[in-house]
Amino acid sequence: MLGLNLKLTIWDMTTRPNDDVVGGAVITGTPAYTNVSGRMEGQAPDQIILQQGLETDRIWSVTIQPNTIAIDEMDEIEITSPANHRFFGKRFKVRSMRDTPMHPSDGRSYIELQVSHIEQLYN
Repeated sequence: MLGLNLKLTIWDMTTRPNDDVVGGAVITGTPAYTNVSGRMEGQAPDQIILQQGLETDRIWSVTIQPNTIAIDEMDEIEITSPANHRFFGKRFKVRSMRDTPMHPSDGRSYIELQVSHIEQLYN
């Protein structure tokens, strides 16, 4: 597929079996897929929300190949290449995903993700 100019790492986010001492869930991530080809495009915010003066999340559309990757909402993607990319090393949370109706072995098949940026205070 043309335009796949990024390499991504897909993080599988799960809750650990042991919650913390006060009963809260402890979320951990494991890199499930590395060197995934993709491209990223910013989405325009909803004009109705902006006109009302409400805050809106920045949303990006990310297209990845192959479409055989098992990815779920709340998993994360990380931009790992190129090193001069604006979001190099940053993570994005998967909000929704959509598969193409093509056969998995078709070279044109892909997965489209809607992602939002994750602000990390501990870096």
